[in-house]
Amino acid sequence: MEINWKEIEPSMFEKLVRDLLDNLGLVQVTHLGRPGDENVDVFAHEIFYSPRGRTINERVMIQVKRTLTAKMTSTEFLSIISDATNQNFNHLIIICISGYTSGVKDRYITYISNKKSPSIELWEKEQVELYLFRFPHLLRYFSNQKIAQNNDTQLLLEEKIDKLWNMMRKDWLEGGERATYKQFEFLPNFSDLVNYLIEIDKDYSLLKEFFAFDSYKIVLNKSTEPEINKMGSPILIILSTYSPDTSKLIPGSMMSFDSHLVNLVNTVQTVLFFTLKNRDRDDETSLKRNLTFLNRYGFSIDFDDIDRIVVEKKLSPIFLEKIYL
Repeated sequence: MEINWKEIEPSMFEKLVRDLLDNLGLVQVTHLGRPGDENVDVFAHEIFYSPRGRTINERVMIQVKRTLTAKMTSTEFLSIISDATNQNFNHLIIICISGYTSGVKDRYITYISNKKSPSIELWEKEQVELYLFRFPHLLRYFSNQKIAQNNDTQLLLEEKIDKLWNMMRKDWLEGGERATYKQFEFLPNFSDLVNYLIEIDKDYSLLKEFFAFDSYKIVLNKSTEPEINKMGSPILIILSTYSPDTSKLIPGSMMSFDSHLVNLVNTVQTVLFFTLKNRDRDDETSLKRNLTFLNRYGFSIDFDDIDRIVVEKKLSPIFLEKIYL
């Protein structure tokens, strides 16, 4: 997934950096970003503990440049260092998406070689993106611009969805619920169907998918609906033709043998279960019990829900109803 930096306004970029630093473990992260801020867009504290038990609290200044073409010059670089020094910051992070001139890089190498204070980090686009993919929920800052589907692409997706669901629906109703061995026969098509639905509904985008005991997907919530945004990002979607075994999410269960899934469950706040079966009261009770144990939010999307989603070609209405319920 590529990040389109043109989508984000400079002021929003500063807020993105604020939240990114907070996720990276800095504390008391504050966004200033106003005229006369003396090059301080964001400031924070970084706390370290020595082996002797001593607490080291460093004041960190962050200067943010979302410029997409012009690289930072030596004059700008020296001005930022001067402001950080005058304000007695211990550490300085300079973030410039477009990068730095060779003059800046030469001065930076000389500066750190002399071990001057404040200490300095230079971040370019690649460094910021590396951190963002560690915390994909922050990619929601890039959701301001809706990506319009090409009409031909939209029609092709709709055709794929209808064709795949009509085939699956017919097979399932004719014997799927009685033929449990068909899990592996249905699951690849089921996974493709959900992928198409995610692709056609631009409130969401697929970040990652893989197969384990069931099919697992990590989805980025890009909705502008406040209620949907309460679910947070990323969202873990689990697919199973029958009632998903939610006990796999509990530490110590068979899922724990897969480190990727364990990490995902530790990261996400919302888990959605897609199943071809119409879930009954026992299924819902088990789901709620296990999610409560995990301190996670979630709900299931069953056969009737999927049938409606396919007709409407949009996930969000079903999700909103589940949230309100």
